[in-house]
Amino acid sequence: MDAAGRHGVAVARTHDGERTEWIFDKSTARLLGERTVLLEDNAWGKAGTVVTSVALIGSGIVAPRGVGEGVGVRAQGRGVLTPISPGHPAV
Repeated sequence: MDAAGRHGVAVARTHDGERTEWIFDKSTARLLGERTVLLEDNAWGKAGTVVTSVALIGSGIVAPRGVGEGVGVRAQGRGVLTPISPGHPAV
């Protein structure tokens, strides 16, 4: 299950006492999100603790700088996207 509560099919990788799971929609194979679960007790918590959980809610294509009239977005850390105008230096 991803951070938005959606169920799907997971592909997992185990490494250094953690399991990272990529969760895909069963019918479209679209990536829904990912999560990391502890497999053994460590400084982050006890075995079974979910230490990261991410949901991909939307996606799209943004025109290159100077093309079109659209508004871009930039990452602001911790999964927050902030709208920015086409003239902004980050676009």
